Amino acid sequence: MIKEIQVEKIDPSVLDAIQAAHSALVASSDATKELHLNIISAGGEKEVSVQAAQILHSDSSVIPVTNASGAMDVAATILVAAGFEGRRTADPKSSFVINDGETYGKDSKPEDLDSLDYFVYDALAKMTGRKYTILKKMLEGGSFSPVVAKKCGIIDEVSGFKSAFRPQKVSKGRGRKKAGNTSTATAPVVSPDGSIASVSPKPSPRPRAATVKTAASGNVQRGRIG
Repeated sequence: MIKEIQVEKIDPSVLDAIQAAHSALVASSDATKELHLNIISAGGEKEVSVQAAQILHSDSSVIPVTNASGAMDVAATILVAAGFEGRRTADPKSSFVINDGETYGKDSKPEDLDSLDYFVYDALAKMTGRKYTILKKMLEGGSFSPVVAKKCGIIDEVSGFKSAFRPQKVSKGRGRKKAGNTSTATAPVVSPDGSIASVSPKPSPRPRAATVKTAASGNVQRGRIG
């Protein structure tokens, strides 16, 4: 069974919808139990979003699947991160925020955050498993791209067109012959009786010695000149 909810505003009504759908899935005997949340340019209450995330993480038999498109405020970012790891996607043009207030000093620690920011930090750090990265974005403030959201563990994949026929990049330096390795395989020789005689590879030819023609005999004398 798969249930879908479209989220545009995070408030008590959407919390009730998530609770009802999740409870129905928990009670279902279906082998597949997924709750899909399509979060579209959503905004709302941070506390409600954390409560929704807690519901989604309350029973491992139900897989929460989240997809983000448009601008996510802090509450929406929390809800996106609440999806099951590996099942959280975002549109390439989406954006995320985890601190919509004052920025902090770069050396600030979690205990330096105000109570609401710490509430958000704690929830995201536990859902993503990336405390340092989440804290860094919390201190910086401002919005960030889905690529950065992926590095933060908030999403797992940026959606978009993908092709199985895209040429693979060749790493530089590969495919080159090593210097001095000029030996080549020699074809086997077949004897008259049909047996194959092993043949050693031919050695690399040596430079030919200089030749000198003697004036008296006209013969060619081979050897080194000098």
